[in-house]
Amino acid sequence: MTLTLGLLVALTLLDVWAYRLATKHMEHQLALFQENCRSNAITLSIGHVTPQGWPFGAGLSLSHIQFHTQHDALQIGGASTSVQLGGSWATWLLNALQHRSLPLLSNGETILRFVAHERDLTIHLHKLHLTSKRHATHSTAALSLGDARFTSEQAELSGALNTLSGKIYWNTHPSLTDSALAIDLKALQLHLNHPNIPLHHPLTQLHVVAALPGCHPFLLDTLTKSCILRLHELSADLPLLDSSPHVSLGGKISIPEGDGAVTLQVTHWRNSALQILERPEAQQQLSPAMLEFFQRALTPPSSSVTIPTERPLSMSVALSHGLPTGLNAEKLRMIQRFLPHTP
Repeated sequence: MTLTLGLLVALTLLDVWAYRLATKHMEHQLALFQENCRSNAITLSIGHVTPQGWPFGAGLSLSHIQFHTQHDALQIGGASTSVQLGGSWATWLLNALQHRSLPLLSNGETILRFVAHERDLTIHLHKLHLTSKRHATHSTAALSLGDARFTSEQAELSGALNTLSGKIYWNTHPSLTDSALAIDLKALQLHLNHPNIPLHHPLTQLHVVAALPGCHPFLLDTLTKSCILRLHELSADLPLLDSSPHVSLGGKISIPEGDGAVTLQVTHWRNSALQILERPEAQQQLSPAMLEFFQRALTPPSSSVTIPTERPLSMSVALSHGLPTGLNAEKLRMIQRFLPHTP
């Protein structure tokens, strides 16, 4: 009995010592981070810092966080109601073995705002979970979000992403052959609203792989000055009535001008095309002869034992200011009439 009690006391004292050591280490790292922000012209304010997690771990709770920085014409600001650093002792051990930073968790709302050249973008993040890992020449971060909402008043753009996860890669001093910033992100759904985008249903199974090359000596220069975005993949399923064609884009786009060229590929498109032809809008716009031609071309013969192989549709599209060239308002209205609306 005495031995058991002594062991419990020793374990408790060891736990208290580890907790105090861990929280002091995090407070020191936080102070170094704040000093680094000041030296890089980043204004960071934290309302309260509270140790937490004992006896099963160690962490810090940060509340009322705000930051702001400006680089040339780019202004970046943000705020969060609360952020938790650290975690259980198992989390500490796992991240130490994998040489990763302790997780950053925010169950509240985090707001980011970007303003440059009279263009704005505001992002609201919910249930943010972030861990990072520093390598010899670059850093990576693993990201997961419950959902994200974004708006741009100048671009008349708004939307929302559900269940976002993936990785972000950045190099603060990239060479011309390296990527300054790269992303590999997946989302369950994307809701998009824009007067020139005839999209009435949310995109599903979104996947984005893109990179900005190191065309400037610093990462912020790459984000604020002209550069070429390498869009390796932008793909999603587009629910149309009872079918979901898969749409994929890839190419190069100049930033921030939005000029360039992409390749568009659509798979599983046959059933969607047939259903669109059956809509009253299509039957009003197309002549009977043209409707019959399309239906015969898309419908396999009834005597056919096997359905013909459906080949992907592929085309090259030139972009000007982020929109396909030659896509005027009249053509957009025609596309909107053909595509089904959300009930």
